[in-house]
Amino acid sequence: MLVGGNFGNLIGTIIAAAFSNLWSRWTNRPTSIVLIPAIVLLVSGSIGFRGLASLAEGQLVLGSQEFFQMFVVALTIAAGLLIGNTLFRPKIAL
Repeated sequence: MLVGGNFGNLIGTIIAAAFSNLWSRWTNRPTSIVLIPAIVLLVSGSIGFRGLASLAEGQLVLGSQEFFQMFVVALTIAAGLLIGNTLFRPKIAL
């Protein structure tokens, strides 16, 4: 409740990266087979679209907030990938 949905996005990305790296070790296949579909589920493209629609309607403050939220989501996904790959190093890379 303190950090909102961004913390859940970070934890989800860490788990996805860690699981894909472990799966890669077990099956000797690339991590991207599991990681890319998991990341696609974590990315919320509607945030950017809502921000663009708000800016087009003239609501500058709401549009700016939505775009800022979009960048925060991108940063939490990037941080989660870094942390997940640090916890469990990938064995095979594409």
